[in-house]
Amino acid sequence: MSHLQPRVVHVTTVDMSVRLLLLNQLLALRAGGFDVSAISASGPDIAPVEAAGVRHFAVPFTRRIAPIADLRACWALWRLFRRERFTIVHTHQVKAAVFAQLAARLAGVPIVVNTIHGFYFHEHTPAMKRRAWIALERLTARLSTFILSQNREDIDTAVTEGICRPDGIRHIGNGIDVRHFDRAAVTDAQLNDLRRELGIRPDDVVVGFVGRLVLEKGILELFEAMRALRARFPRVRLLIVGPVDSVKSDAISTSTADAYGIADMTVFAGYRHDMPQLYALMHVCVLPSHREGMPRVPMEASAMAVPSVVTAIRGCREVVREGENGLLVPVGDAQGLADAVARILGDPSTAGRMSVRARAMARGQFDEQLVFERVRTSYVQLLRERGRCPFTKRIFDVIVGGALLILALPVMAVLAVVVRVSLGSPVLFRQVRPGLRGCTFELLKFRSMTDARGADGALLSDSQRLTCIGRWLRQTSLDELPELFNVVRGEMSLVGPRPLLTQYLARYTPHQARRHELLPGITGLAQISGRNRLSWEERFELDVWYVDYWSMKLDLQILFRTAAKVIVGDGISQPGRDTTAEFMGTPPKSPPPHGA
Repeated sequence: MSHLQPRVVHVTTVDMSVRLLLLNQLLALRAGGFDVSAISASGPDIAPVEAAGVRHFAVPFTRRIAPIADLRACWALWRLFRRERFTIVHTHQVKAAVFAQLAARLAGVPIVVNTIHGFYFHEHTPAMKRRAWIALERLTARLSTFILSQNREDIDTAVTEGICRPDGIRHIGNGIDVRHFDRAAVTDAQLNDLRRELGIRPDDVVVGFVGRLVLEKGILELFEAMRALRARFPRVRLLIVGPVDSVKSDAISTSTADAYGIADMTVFAGYRHDMPQLYALMHVCVLPSHREGMPRVPMEASAMAVPSVVTAIRGCREVVREGENGLLVPVGDAQGLADAVARILGDPSTAGRMSVRARAMARGQFDEQLVFERVRTSYVQLLRERGRCPFTKRIFDVIVGGALLILALPVMAVLAVVVRVSLGSPVLFRQVRPGLRGCTFELLKFRSMTDARGADGALLSDSQRLTCIGRWLRQTSLDELPELFNVVRGEMSLVGPRPLLTQYLARYTPHQARRHELLPGITGLAQISGRNRLSWEERFELDVWYVDYWSMKLDLQILFRTAAKVIVGDGISQPGRDTTAEFMGTPPKSPPPHGA
């Protein structure tokens, strides 16, 4: 069904974000039935993305403010969106959000989603700067079909500041691959090799920092805190993992550590991919940031059973619980930062308790699969609720269904005579079937079976009552023509899950019952995918998929393919049967053997 998959593209500024923040999410969405792609500036991190089978489009984004280059990137995005015809454009980071969403709207993309990774303004931002950021966020929100937020406090702020309506934003959280960050998977040999590479001795006490080296990450407070800790812990070392940001004017260089007198105790590891091993070297992880969305670093540290010390700001407060998996300190408080780190380093029992709790929290709350499912669910709901709503489908049914009914009336008159002569009265088969939300209606079809009964007065089997005329009517699907009356009356649609028997309602699983969230149809995705040759479970999966991803384009594809199926008479009955076997319910899955 690849040609039926909604096309989703995630847009971010730099290639590093695609690999580190989005790749796993894109792969999960692809497994969930979406055709996924990514857009960012080109760079070395794109090769692993494409190796994983995710298509990447390079756009000339820059991280600095460059009006001409930004307009060039916006033009490139507009042309790309016009050519590729994505169903959903999903943006990340402020620059990508502004320009990609604007280009998507101009290109007519049906659904535009933005994830807030953390507002750039906070409670300590100067008033003028704060108002400017809020104005920009309001503009970005106006371009969005829907907004996803990584932390709950940003949702409250967005609503309070008038950035968006309460029903226009949803919390999804943030997460990590908890299976990748597993302390048990790191070997002693790996740690010994890493210590030799970085010049860290086995008896050193390691304080770790992971992130960009800029002022807003609290690097200067960290350097000052490390200078204070040196007197209390002579073997303390500061391990800094992350690139020097050459674009930012406030970037921190290695010479800054020398100015604070801690160069000899500081290890700059740079940009690395062996993060589980690096976390395993740490005794405590520190993130004294001034602004965060929903920081991954303390999540990763928690998964590696490393306590964290973070600032008490939005996002950080959701990841680190005071006294559980770490400690919270005020923003810009170097002495408070030093005291919190010393509390963990100086008390092995406290550190051990936090380590155990940190790993448990990571497994239960920070698993990225939870986030991916929330994103997928949001997509499904947006696809269901977007402008191509059931009203559009109903208008199509009335116009096309009514026209087909008028054209079919002469054929139906002839068939009525044939049925009356061969099978007798009544000409129409009427049966109560469940429709939208399980509400019943009377289905109309031409009769294809007699009322023959056995010696005991009971009706004979379907195969015994099915006549040659009846088989021909079913083979050609002409017995379905009276259902056009059901379509015009609003009881059915031209395309949708087929209406089955009322007794099946009690036999559906909750997932299978979702097939009744749309009007039943004369034809459907299951009918063009194998019809009665499919198992019941396969048909229901296709029905629910159709409910989730319905579109007018999909309806037209199904109608055209139905015509081809009718011509060749494919899949009319199950192998070895004249009619379809009754659905008795899906048996529950057997539990795995004990100890498996």
